[in-house]
This record gives sequence, structure tokens and C-alpha cells, in this order.
Amino acid sequence: MRNILANPRSATLIGFSLFLPLFLMNVMAGLDLEAFDAFFQNVFTINGYQTNPLGSFVMIVAVLLLPAGCIVALRPVLRKEADGKRRLYIANLILAAVIFGFLVIFVGGAIDTIYRCDVLRIPNCD
Repeated sequence: MRNILANPRSATLIGFSLFLPLFLMNVMAGLDLEAFDAFFQNVFTINGYQTNPLGSFVMIVAVLLLPAGCIVALRPVLRKEADGKRRLYIANLILAAVIFGFLVIFVGGAIDTIYRCDVLRIPNCD
């Protein structure tokens, strides 16, 4: 496993595959497709609005995959080669920056929603 993560190409693919589930879930939610909305509401919520334990678990795992993907993508960049120097792998840096940016936006939006809905208790908040 150590050699796989040291290879820049495999680290990029693994990092991207860790980023993909949450990204696709957000794209599907953003497109507001009826089939996906019905599926997500039936499987991950209690009454169509309140998240059930499975929905919470899936969301926590998906969010935790983002920093894992960022770390895996950066691993070849942070590793020293046999000659003691580090190599710059642009694809790995770009992927790590995209994942980190997505993580910041996603977590910031979640914190904003939690604050408005649960702390301030704004009516009709979703």
C-alpha cells in the first residue's frame, strides 16, 4: 500500500475516488432530479426532512473521505525521493486544492445551515 500511495498517478486516482462520492451526491442534489430526491428522502430521512441515523452516518463518512482524499493526493508531493529532494506533481497539487476547496465550501455551508436552523431557529429553515 505504501508504494501505491507513493506513485503520483495512483495517489491521484485514489484521492479522486475518495472525493467522488460526496461530489456526486451534491451534484445530484443540486440538479433537483425527482428520482434522486425521492431515493434520498426515502433512504436517508425519517419524514422527508429530518435525517435518520443511516443518513447521518453516510454524510459523516462522505465528509471524512474529503480530507483523506486530499492527504492521499498530496502524499507523493510531500515525500522525499532517494536523492533527498521533493518532486512537484502538478496534477496531485491541483486535485488536493480542488478537494480542499470543496471541503471548505461544504463544511462552511453546513456550519451556516446548522447555525441558522438549530441555533437561531429561523422558521422554514432547510
